[in-house]
Amino acid sequence: MKILLLILFICSPALAQKISSFKELSKIKKEGKDFEIKTRVGSVDSLVMAIHGGTIESGTTELADAIADDKFSFYSFTGLADDYHGLHLTSTDFDEPRLSALSQNAKNCLSLHGLKGDEADFCVGGANAQMRQAYVRALALTFPKWRSCELCCPPNSGTSMKNVVNRCKLPGVQIEMGQSLRHELQVNPSFLKALSKVLQSELVK
Repeated sequence: MKILLLILFICSPALAQKISSFKELSKIKKEGKDFEIKTRVGSVDSLVMAIHGGTIESGTTELADAIADDKFSFYSFTGLADDYHGLHLTSTDFDEPRLSALSQNAKNCLSLHGLKGDEADFCVGGANAQMRQAYVRALALTFPKWRSCELCCPPNSGTSMKNVVNRCKLPGVQIEMGQSLRHELQVNPSFLKALSKVLQSELVK
């Protein structure tokens, strides 16, 4: 049994070591089969991204798409295969070229993520303190049922300047959403629309 477990560990890239670049990920995962990438260039120099969409952190791509609409630029790395660890490239390591190109031309950036549990409904992070606080106020006011807080889900604070959301022209905002909230987004179109409008309005200020 010990020998079998050792063989499985060595043969699985996802288990053997953390994936630290898109180049590494693309060697073991195939675009169009294991994941897909969607991009759209908007008319306003702001970018909304979901780098862990689909099977990785469900509901994030749908919300990012709704926020961006036909106004902001949009990026989604969407998991198709059921392999969280094999597809989860961290925000500080995420260097997919198409996102890098969009980020260089974006002034304000918003990145959406999903928590595994419900330790918070909206955990607002990122290196842009002014935008962070504005989002917390707007979310708490509009959605009092859901708990909004600032920098409240370490280590997912998103404050590192290596984080992809902070590589735009200005530091950005990262919002981690609880599992129950993300489920509500996927079954309640009215909630998805209302939340996207609130997040959209703060992005243009």
